[in-house]
Amino acid sequence: TTTSTYTPQDDGFLASSRGKDGCMNYVTHGTQRYSGRFRNLMVAPASWKNMLWQIPGGLLITYDLVMIPVQNFDLPDSTFFDVVNWIAVLYWSLDLVHAFFVCYEDMGRLVTDPSQVALNYIQTWFVPDCFILVIDWVLAVAGQSGMGSRSWRSAKVIKALRVFRGLKAVQTFRDFTDRVQREQTLLVIRVVCISLLILLTSHYVACYWYAIGIESLPGMASLQLRNTWVAESRMENESAGVLYTYCLTWSLAQSGVSGWNAVAPTNGVEMVFANTVSVLWMAMLAWLCASFTLWFLKLRDSHILNEQTEIKVRKYLKENRITPGVGNIMVRFARRHTSSLMVKVKDDDIPIFNDLPLMVRVQLHNQVYGPVLATHPVFSVFSGISLDSICHLACSNEHFVPGSTIFSKGDIARNTIFVRSGEFNYHLTRNRNPVSVQVETWVSEVALWRRWTHIGWLICYGTSEVTFVDCAKFNAIMSESASNHGLEMSSIKAYARAALAYNSLRDVISDLWDYDDYMTSIVSRTLTSPRSRTSQLGDADGGSGGAKLMHVRKARSMSVLSRALG
Repeated sequence: TTTSTYTPQDDGFLASSRGKDGCMNYVTHGTQRYSGRFRNLMVAPASWKNMLWQIPGGLLITYDLVMIPVQNFDLPDSTFFDVVNWIAVLYWSLDLVHAFFVCYEDMGRLVTDPSQVALNYIQTWFVPDCFILVIDWVLAVAGQSGMGSRSWRSAKVIKALRVFRGLKAVQTFRDFTDRVQREQTLLVIRVVCISLLILLTSHYVACYWYAIGIESLPGMASLQLRNTWVAESRMENESAGVLYTYCLTWSLAQSGVSGWNAVAPTNGVEMVFANTVSVLWMAMLAWLCASFTLWFLKLRDSHILNEQTEIKVRKYLKENRITPGVGNIMVRFARRHTSSLMVKVKDDDIPIFNDLPLMVRVQLHNQVYGPVLATHPVFSVFSGISLDSICHLACSNEHFVPGSTIFSKGDIARNTIFVRSGEFNYHLTRNRNPVSVQVETWVSEVALWRRWTHIGWLICYGTSEVTFVDCAKFNAIMSESASNHGLEMSSIKAYARAALAYNSLRDVISDLWDYDDYMTSIVSRTLTSPRSRTSQLGDADGGSGGAKLMHVRKARSMSVLSRALG
């Protein structure tokens, strides 16, 4: 076969029988999802839809965490408290139903089957959620859920069980922080969370220190204490705001944050509580020191490559006696561009990725390669299992440094090349001016549609990254998609034949195809969205309507081909 023309012979992609059956089977079976009547109601735990639903829940949990211990200060009755409590009861009632439609992950695989999701929820959080919700409804109906209610002292202890909802909020917060990719941003979030945790702990200690001082906790009246710190300080008639300020200051003083500690324990119960708080603060400070040390070490490790590169550059400049003018340029270049120009991390460099479930790996590769392939008019019309198989089986990323030769004249074309970053120069001959190949362009498309031998050189001009599409695997996937998964190939073959015929008539034959107005018209006339007989690719054409549509597409394809050849 000659390689100097694009004669549309039936080889390569145009010979649909060349594909090997079975290359897509494990992708098909590994990515099957629930497709029943409730599929539109199921939500992923880390999806924005679920995150938005959890925002009111997070606000209500924060309200409970702050206000439940404050009830020890005998706040006056307020309509605001009653309204908020009824809103909370209604929201958590709806959340109980919502939880049956929130999917869960099992070893990285997202479980979407409603029966399995419901069973998992019943075995985990259903009983605690129901127990706390029943308490909310009983208190609301009995009139005991207002923050000013004091006729039933045990209600304060029962309402404190709402705090356990905060354990669910921790998992939601982790799902949110999993979306953060920058170590610096994650460190800021952690520092803010630790500061809030310290304030919340001080808040609880202050509230219950006051409760001990007025003997309001259940069982304290039977101890018949002679004196308390409130009576000793003669603060029985002070307002709740003044009392809370004194208690919060005492709480912070126990941790060493504040030096003021005029209030001292006056009985055994207060002494035990004060000593317990001191031990708690000591343990928390030790945990904080260890956490900050670990986080800053991780932050340093993320910048260690820049530091090592700069040290090597300075050592090289010193040993070779480079002048300060040139050396300054080298150091600035290393400091500013080391991270962006070094080889990017690939999935093969992360061993744990080899243990990912197949569905997760397919989704990962779809998001890595899908946007790059979508710049090409042919790949932009693929969807479902065909696109997943191409991204997962046929695509790979490669990094090239300036001066690298990607292919040379006479090499057999085995890949179509998509430029992700950087810049390349294509040389048709040694004496001709090179053609610049930049981001969102592709080289050697002809290899997708027929056997091809490169007739030029592709040289890396700057640090670059490309996506290779293996043409043999692409052909196999297309063949199996047509034979086993109902992918309609007529429009794609029509595009391939017309494009090969048109580009064979150009004055200069090369590995690059120029998408001029006529190529654009070929795309618009031939390419339609592939449809499949399977559920994930769409409904099949049926009866005489499908045959008529096939006849129209065939006539259109032959018209384009005849115009190109003419």
